[in-house]
Amino acid sequence: MQTYKIWPTFNIRMKVLGFSCDQTGGGCRAYIKALDDTRYVMVTDREGCGVDRIGPDNWLVGLYDENGEVSMHYADGGSIDAALRAVGVQI
Repeated sequence: MQTYKIWPTFNIRMKVLGFSCDQTGGGCRAYIKALDDTRYVMVTDREGCGVDRIGPDNWLVGLYDENGEVSMHYADGGSIDAALRAVGVQI
């Protein structure tokens, strides 16, 4: 099993950016932010199953609309702000 470095301030940054931590179904949790009436962003660990193991190399940012997935960006060791911009979210 791979060990991930946890970001202790990640939850704070997500709250500052306007995300809330909610259930996505199936017992999974994600940071979620609605962008408008049809688009939203979810941030989870790389497996898409939760938020407890999010770290610099273990996160996934997904942009969705009413038709499903629009864009995905996997952890690359960079900042979450850069990842959000990579999927087209202005912060």
